[in-house]
Amino acid sequence: MYKKAYHILKNNSMFIQPLLVWQIAFTMVMVFCMNRNQMLLPRITLWISIALLFTACLAGWLYINKYALLSYNEKDTPEEISEKAVQNFKKFFEGVGTDFVRTLLACIVISALYFGVIYGLYKFCLNNFGIPSFINDIMQISQSGTKEQIMQFINNLGENDKLTFARWVMTINLGLSVLNFFALLYFAVMSLERKNFIVSFFTSLKFFIINIFEAIGIMIFVFFLYLLINILSVFLGVNSFLFAVLVIIVTWYFNYYVLLVFCFYYDKTKINSDNGSEFIGEDKSCGETGEKT
Repeated sequence: MYKKAYHILKNNSMFIQPLLVWQIAFTMVMVFCMNRNQMLLPRITLWISIALLFTACLAGWLYINKYALLSYNEKDTPEEISEKAVQNFKKFFEGVGTDFVRTLLACIVISALYFGVIYGLYKFCLNNFGIPSFINDIMQISQSGTKEQIMQFINNLGENDKLTFARWVMTINLGLSVLNFFALLYFAVMSLERKNFIVSFFTSLKFFIINIFEAIGIMIFVFFLYLLINILSVFLGVNSFLFAVLVIIVTWYFNYYVLLVFCFYYDKTKINSDNGSEFIGEDKSCGETGEKT
């Protein structure tokens, strides 16, 4: 599964292009908004437009990743790999048209879930660890200080403050790591099964609970990759060229994580399917009979 996801991404390395374009476009919009005092209505309109554009990009990107998985064959020749990669990438706009509404509704569900989980984590930490006495100071330093100043501030904290801070960080990161994995699993189920966003949610939740230990293994593996990227960021963030390399590495990391979750769900359900079908659902080259949104 881990090796398979790597080979799929290597064979379809052009798939990171939509993510890179989105990051550049989003950064440009953020800079534009920060440098101008806009009225409320234009600002709301702009952010709604960005959200819809993100949804469209996500729908097309998930669609081509799905077909990269479904068309993968480890015995393919280099010529067949190149041909499949081009054909899969061409399905991007097909995916936008096919899955936009379904993806939009799923994004709304995931956004609500994030708000709920973050609030729950906040209340849990507040009730069990208390409010860190330095919270106001670190928020000010985070906004105006450098990374070195932030680290120096943290190192100068007392032992009790450090312990409280560590508990908050560990609890929130752990909760968000599980939520991030579930969100990707939800999109994988929705894309592969082609069921509506409600059925896909409960299908992914059931699958996650049944395969919880393997899911934890994937999350641990991805966490170590994340730590490795953070270590690399210390060396690659020194100039513009190396920073661009870092952005590409992070994009590869995220695309690999998505494909890993896709492979996880696909391989488990394909192996355990009663009918021995090669593909999940009915929306493959054989036709589409899955439930629509």
